[in-house]
Amino acid sequence: MCGIAGIWDRKNPSGLEKRVMMMNDALEHRGPDGSGFWGDMAAGIALGHRRLAIVDLTETGHQPMISAGGRYVITYNGEIYNAEELRARLVLAGFAFRGTSDTEVLVNAIEAWGVEIAAAEINGIFAFAVWDRAKRKISLVRDRVGVKPLFWSFSAGRLQFASELKAMVATPEFDRTLDLAAIGSYLQYDYIRTPMTIYRAARSLEPGTVLTIQSDGGPQQHTYWDLADIVASKQPDRARQSDREETIEKLEVLLKEAVRGQLVSDVPIGVFLSGGVDSSIVAALMQKAAGRKVRSFAIGFDVPAFNEAEHAASVAAAIGTDHTELYVSEKDALRCIPDLTSIYDQPHADPSAIPTYLLAKMAREHVTVALTGDGGDELFFGYERYRKAAGAQRVLRGTPEFMRNSCCRALDWLFDSRKLPLDKSGRANRLGWHASRLLHFASGDVNDAYLHFITHWPEPDRVVAGASTDFAHWEASKGITSNFGDRMMYFDTVSYLRDGVLAKVDRASMAASLEARVPLLDHRVIEMAWGLPMDHKFREGELKWCLRQLLYRHVPRSLVDRPKSGFGAPIGAWLRGPLREWAESLLSVNALRDSGLIDPVPIRRLWQAHLAGAVDGVGHLWSILLLQDWLQKSRASAPPVH
Repeated sequence: MCGIAGIWDRKNPSGLEKRVMMMNDALEHRGPDGSGFWGDMAAGIALGHRRLAIVDLTETGHQPMISAGGRYVITYNGEIYNAEELRARLVLAGFAFRGTSDTEVLVNAIEAWGVEIAAAEINGIFAFAVWDRAKRKISLVRDRVGVKPLFWSFSAGRLQFASELKAMVATPEFDRTLDLAAIGSYLQYDYIRTPMTIYRAARSLEPGTVLTIQSDGGPQQHTYWDLADIVASKQPDRARQSDREETIEKLEVLLKEAVRGQLVSDVPIGVFLSGGVDSSIVAALMQKAAGRKVRSFAIGFDVPAFNEAEHAASVAAAIGTDHTELYVSEKDALRCIPDLTSIYDQPHADPSAIPTYLLAKMAREHVTVALTGDGGDELFFGYERYRKAAGAQRVLRGTPEFMRNSCCRALDWLFDSRKLPLDKSGRANRLGWHASRLLHFASGDVNDAYLHFITHWPEPDRVVAGASTDFAHWEASKGITSNFGDRMMYFDTVSYLRDGVLAKVDRASMAASLEARVPLLDHRVIEMAWGLPMDHKFREGELKWCLRQLLYRHVPRSLVDRPKSGFGAPIGAWLRGPLREWAESLLSVNALRDSGLIDPVPIRRLWQAHLAGAVDGVGHLWSILLLQDWLQKSRASAPPVH
């Protein structure tokens, strides 16, 4: 894993090396093992690289790297798990290799087959930029599901790109005008949805995409892998009945291959273990494949509702890993929270960012690479909200439509956010709000209902003037599949998983200079999962049915069959306790007014109600607190919003 950066400035190439090295310096945490630069001042192109050495620790793995024939120059962040297979094919094609790095495999594959074919041949996680010296053309490429980040900006003939926004902000020419549409997306979902960023000038490259710019034109984007195409192509497979035991056998074989392939490393490697189904499967298969005691890591809290450490320890004992756990105190959280703004570059309000970062820091003391269980919920129907929504649709399906619609209108009126903008968070009104959403499911408008389920501030313009609602993604998704459960999983894969979970894990792990790998998101696993009938995933009320059956082969059933607790932090209690002073400093009337964006009235009402214990407002307050913290820290250098 590494950090990449670069500038192609056809009109003003002066000072390119200095500008790119400024970007490189901002990415040091992503690559503490070395810094690299390559430039062609006549062409106005400069590439930078920060190295976290994982495979081939010698100088033959140094980047940016030139292909064997000299035509291509690459700066690359990622890991190619089938590098040896591709290397063998390239050797047969006449390529000679100087070292053993996957970077050399990638750049020579591009020389042999072209950028898009090479990207499609890779099994791995990656983001890279490759410069074609012959055609004076640059291509930016991101992996299939967006595990590794890549941001870019193009204006007045100048391209700028980097692994993180902080590298782009480090250059004086970057336009830091805020994007109110992105802020609206953040207030709705707690993260900013791709391709938007907090800055109007910058974009996040879509997963599975190649962006190309030639010397005489602007950006052109091409998709080499699209989840929507996978979902559509797998519909015939889902319609056919298949043997469940055969499914479990095939899934185990495939997951074993995925885990084994991701053990490639010249440095110590471990696994994050929460005790849940997904991480337990990865840890169990990793332990069997490794042939030695694997290092596993877990984090816990003294608050029972948020503590998974005991479950993780039980699973670790059952599968035989060398287990390490860290209990997070309030003081640990206090020390961590000021770092969140710099870690994420833009507001990101998932409270589990705190334990994720602390877990990564602990693991980095022992290993350089860690496998995670991310992706299982979205692929195998694992969220509790899926069960609730499916149950509501099933129970109420026979209710006459006019009765359902009347009930929906009545509940919408009673719990209308325009009349009671804060009560969505209140304990007294939570039951009514959920009832309204469940009736929406039953009425058949799954897009509208599910959007309401996962939306935090449904009317962001009531908090930040001009912050528009972000519905385009959902509208575009309606034609993907007609199956109710599939839609929810698809929505979450291309939104919450990509921009919430994977962004959280990448920034937290790389802030600790730790590489995180995700075996459940091997593209072969994704494609198999979308070919499974729904009753292989959700059966007799049991979520992730086939994954559970597989896990029973490796872990005692008593350790598997327990309620899903999630991975979070007791933020609500902390805001009333040790974080109260910090929160008050950000939520005071003057601080909110000084932000230039946030309306103090609804926020102050919610804050006071939360402190009094009348409502649990943490879901809304946390997003405002992190937005405020980000605004305060960036205000000195950011231009005014207009």
